Amino acid sequence: MSDKIVAADKSAQSRRGNAYWHDMVGSEPDRVLINKLRRLFLGARNEIFENGMDSYFSTNLHHTIREYGVPAVDALEWVMHDADLGVVEEALMQIGHMADDNTHSSRLSLLVRALESTNASVRDAASIGIEAMEDPAAIGNLQKAIDCEPYEDLRQNLKDVLTQLHDTR
Repeated sequence: MSDKIVAADKSAQSRRGNAYWHDMVGSEPDRVLINKLRRLFLGARNEIFENGMDSYFSTNLHHTIREYGVPAVDALEWVMHDADLGVVEEALMQIGHMADDNTHSSRLSLLVRALESTNASVRDAASIGIEAMEDPAAIGNLQKAIDCEPYEDLRQNLKDVLTQLHDTR
């Protein structure tokens, strides 16, 4: 995503507070998982994430989701509503790259809901996660996101993901 979009979006975000995720959160999941993931997110605030490299955060996020399954994905969405934006973005990309059939549909659902975020960086990270999952089930949601996307650069990224998903059919 272009630096201009990120700067404009971060400026708008600072005026809104952490509203980029809050409206998407449903009923509160398991408290133990919420606390476990909150600690993981807090510890990752100063971590530097690099594409293609495992990190303490990514390793532990994958482990937690594999160990606890769908309830961990539910708790993850709950924790994201007030977490550090950079860690939220990394989490969205990471859950797309996971190979776990037991949580596939819940992870894809979380990523699809993130396409509706008020924050362009969150929408971009969600599209990267969806692209990694290569699941054509997201095609309709991607088309809807493209139709609503105000930023041309991000709209083009979404179109590229959509094309890839059409090619995997």
